[in-house]
Amino acid sequence: MSRSFENRLLVAIGVVSFACALVAQFAAQGVALFMRDAGIASATIGLLYIAAIPYTLRFLWAPLIDRVQIGRGGRFGGWLLVSQAAVCLLLLALWAFDPGQSPYAVIPLIGAMMIALGTLQTALGGLMVKGLPDTAYPRGASLQAAASALAGLVLGACILYLLGPLGWGAVILSLLAATALFLVISRTALSFEPKGSPGHTPPAFWSQLSIFRRPEPRRLFAAVFLLTVPVVIPMPPNLCF
Repeated sequence: MSRSFENRLLVAIGVVSFACALVAQFAAQGVALFMRDAGIASATIGLLYIAAIPYTLRFLWAPLIDRVQIGRGGRFGGWLLVSQAAVCLLLLALWAFDPGQSPYAVIPLIGAMMIALGTLQTALGGLMVKGLPDTAYPRGASLQAAASALAGLVLGACILYLLGPLGWGAVILSLLAATALFLVISRTALSFEPKGSPGHTPPAFWSQLSIFRRPEPRRLFAAVFLLTVPVVIPMPPNLCF
């Protein structure tokens, strides 16, 4: 693999990671801010966290993404394009609804958004495993983490702080413009996606779950799940203190 290709792929991975994190953090946190400002009940806002569960459960459809190729964009390129296009369409749909007036229309759209973002994140991970050599994979993972942190900074300091006073529509349109731009840029990654190289075989998805054959990881996963459920599922109003 040439150094030039590796650098182009790393740049594209960073761009897609930034776009995914920007929209995901807005869906997980920013939407709740608009609902709270509009006086929506806490129990209704809590439904947003249930709508975000599919993003955490994206491993359930990861085998489908790993086995099925869409279009001519390579093994994962088609999934990247389709999921990013779905994010753009869902942002356009969100622009048509006011979360303060139609919260029960916004919440299902957020759930669909999390499915699209989960698909995007899974396909991006597959592209990293397939496209990057083992020596470059740590750089790709570090780039993903840095892009996510930068996305949070841009969302809070630029989009919500500067455009928030202009209203829901301005924020959604800014996210839509950014996502559409990153969709065009990420096409670079699809254009340069490798066909595969001898001796570099991505690990099968189910083999990654072999760690749960040991009792310690199973207990840790169960503990994290039990601690997360009370946070994700809102408490009934009559039980609130």
